[in-house]
Amino acid sequence: MEYMKNGLLIVPCHTWSNVDDENPVFDVREQSPASGFCRTCSGRREGVVRTLHPTHSLCVYGPRHRRLQKQERFDTPCAPGSCYGELLRQNAQVMMVGVTFACNTSVHCIEEIANVPGRLTAEHHPLF
Repeated sequence: MEYMKNGLLIVPCHTWSNVDDENPVFDVREQSPASGFCRTCSGRREGVVRTLHPTHSLCVYGPRHRRLQKQERFDTPCAPGSCYGELLRQNAQVMMVGVTFACNTSVHCIEEIANVPGRLTAEHHPLF
């Protein structure tokens, strides 16, 4: 955390496996992440802010964190205007720890920009 104090650290804190059509309410104060030790501990550290997206929230740390707290404004988890799009605009680096590249959620933003067929469902799923 000391190393990143002047930078920006973003850690996925996704709840896609436990916030869905059957359980549509997301509470940022109570909802546990889908998995991962880093995701669990980072959200409890001082100075870390968790975004409010119901399925793809992020834990954000650093002086620019307020600028990235807008992800919940979009209907899709990885919209080009979301935190993921901001990472692309800033030419950020993605570090994968203990997982394969298949777990790199930021790729979904690129898929949306490229309008990859079948990327999104046709129906809207209201989550709160």
